[in-house]
Amino acid sequence: MIVDADILDRWKEVICSPLGAVEKKNVNPSQEVRLIHDLSFPKGAAVNDAFQVYSVPMLRFKSVAAIARRIQYLAKTGYAGRIRILKGDVKTAFRHL
Repeated sequence: MIVDADILDRWKEVICSPLGAVEKKNVNPSQEVRLIHDLSFPKGAAVNDAFQVYSVPMLRFKSVAAIARRIQYLAKTGYAGRIRILKGDVKTAFRHL
């Protein structure tokens, strides 16, 4: 959202976090960049500062070997449904929590 600074001064509950751009590997930055929205700014009053770790369940990821064993088990026991896997890559994430 774009607002005038004088309006923003009156709107105290709004947190402004900067946007930035980072070059992507092997991509011409004049063609494409990775947009960064820094929700850790400003320190002490950032969107991320309001996050309460205890308010979300603990995530536990299975190893690739455990997933493979489960697929083999389902195949061996005659599971007739479709087996789907959801995967993700966070190695290139802006900030690791």
